[in-house]
Amino acid sequence: MPDVKDNFQIDCRFLTKMDFKALHRTFLDAFSDYFVPFQISESQLENHIAQNSVALERSVGAFCGAEMIGFTLNGFGDWNGRQTVYDAGTGVRPAYRKRGVGRALFDFMTPRFRSDGYQQILLEVISKNTAALRLYESLGFERTRRLIFFEGREKLPAAAVDGFEVREIDAPDWPFFESFATGRTSWQNSVTALRRTARKLVLGIFRGARCVGYGALFPSSGIISQIAVVPEYRRRGAARALVSEMQRRLAPETRLRASNVDENLAELVGFLENLGFTETLSQIEMIKPLY
Repeated sequence: MPDVKDNFQIDCRFLTKMDFKALHRTFLDAFSDYFVPFQISESQLENHIAQNSVALERSVGAFCGAEMIGFTLNGFGDWNGRQTVYDAGTGVRPAYRKRGVGRALFDFMTPRFRSDGYQQILLEVISKNTAALRLYESLGFERTRRLIFFEGREKLPAAAVDGFEVREIDAPDWPFFESFATGRTSWQNSVTALRRTARKLVLGIFRGARCVGYGALFPSSGIISQIAVVPEYRRRGAARALVSEMQRRLAPETRLRASNVDENLAELVGFLENLGFTETLSQIEMIKPLY
């Protein structure tokens, strides 16, 4: 473990493509002892960056000398009609925590984004991470909603419904699918995010020629990003058939999961619980207004 002096100097700067390998090493160290250890390969980190519209040159690294000790990955886009900076991951190496690194990152970047015309910063933090919640609230972030992470049973029962057929969709009609929605997804599960990644599987459930529901899945992780059925075909087994086909497409050792489900979407939460999914953790979505 590095010998960290109490008066060490924190230097923050925007990153470049040349910082990627150092960023990956810092990411692995920062999340090695997290509530849910999060260890990803370089290619998985590249996909995370693409999915969340992260601009490396507007993401920030904190350095002690030449060593990267912390970072914030920043994505950019529209969120509820406001120009938004999305914190796609802030991490500090364990040896440098409780020394002001997180605050230094935000103190460095927030004035720049405000002057660039961005209206808010959006992030999620695990509910149990009370230290991070206190930090973000002290920085002016406000809690907006709780997002639930569900994990499925070891093996969900197969389910097919007479009169319905599940098919893979190569060219999703996202505006059409968005018309099925009854609430907002999280940033990383949005249609905009799904458009940016090639690692998804999109399934539709059809009644004759009509698509009456769909689901988006990341097969490598088992995460269901979106699932919805048109109102008149709900509670008729269509969503259950979609989930069953998702399970069939996974490797035997991979469980289905659903991430960042808004707790206020009672119908979706109830559907997952009825299938045997259980809540394993939750996150608090937070927003810091810049104007």
